[in-house]
Amino acid sequence: FLFLLFYKNEKIIGLAACQILHFKGDKSLNNHENERTAGFFSAMSYCLKTAVASRVEFDTLICGSLLLTGEHGFWLPGIPVEKAHKIVENALVAAQHFLNENSISVTATLLKDYFQSSPYLVKSGYNEFVIQPNMMMQLPKEWNNFDDYLLRLHAKARTRARRAFKKLDGVVKKNLSLANLRTEKKRLYQLYQNIATEAGFNTIYLHPDYLQGLKQHLPEEFQLTGYYLHNQLIAFFSTIKNGDELEAHFLGYDKNLNYDRQLYLNMLYDIIAAGIESRAKCIIFARTASEIKSSVGAVAHEMFCYLRHHKPLTNRILGTVFDYLNPVQPWQPRHPFKD
Repeated sequence: FLFLLFYKNEKIIGLAACQILHFKGDKSLNNHENERTAGFFSAMSYCLKTAVASRVEFDTLICGSLLLTGEHGFWLPGIPVEKAHKIVENALVAAQHFLNENSISVTATLLKDYFQSSPYLVKSGYNEFVIQPNMMMQLPKEWNNFDDYLLRLHAKARTRARRAFKKLDGVVKKNLSLANLRTEKKRLYQLYQNIATEAGFNTIYLHPDYLQGLKQHLPEEFQLTGYYLHNQLIAFFSTIKNGDELEAHFLGYDKNLNYDRQLYLNMLYDIIAAGIESRAKCIIFARTASEIKSSVGAVAHEMFCYLRHHKPLTNRILGTVFDYLNPVQPWQPRHPFKD
């Protein structure tokens, strides 16, 4: 990890948080058995993707968080966006030279998750690309409890929510302490892996101690709720309170129980309830499962990422390669609130 400090007149005016990741395409492309055996063309597509991905490998200097969705890469208050991008990009170039001089080879740079497109970065040779949208939900200040949210839903959406609540009959919810997290460590990681391995493309996987570490260092801001059936942990979700935003973080569930118990949908409702209770102004639901998140009130916000390889020829084809590897997931936006 690197922290870059920006000075003006000997005063710190901002910072950037960076990390170095060894990226290998075929390790990030998950091996789904159904994609390999669904038919000739699907199998051929999978083989082509794997062949291409196996040739995509480099050490990357990343400005931004791989574990959160949003603008978490730098902080330069009061500075216009394009000027901030220029400052950060110049600092990353200097950081790359510093790393190379210290025998740490970095061949690519990634700036992750900007709400606004950056013509400056494109002119500087970066490949601009988008992945899945960031699903976000604004919470009106007049909402004081979850019932206020339910009242804003149209009749069909409210009926769906109440039907989902009934599916949890016999399930006990528990806010897990650090001691609980240690006790449930193995089961939590198993449930997390159930979901992580379903993603078509992953750049990083959690360490088994990750959730414990967050609770230890962010005892109030980080909360993890477990769902128990017959004293067995069957699901969990976690959140991070970040100022006036509540960020939905990692979750997991027993796939055999998800449909009958509507676990995932109930977790989304519980995250909304937690956001209202914590007086957050906005819930960041992050990427993935866009349609079901839209069905509870989240709205899609496109986010831009920028990648540049330091070899010009490789950089020219990089955008095309990532477009090919990036899974396309069409979805239909939903509108659960009354007009």
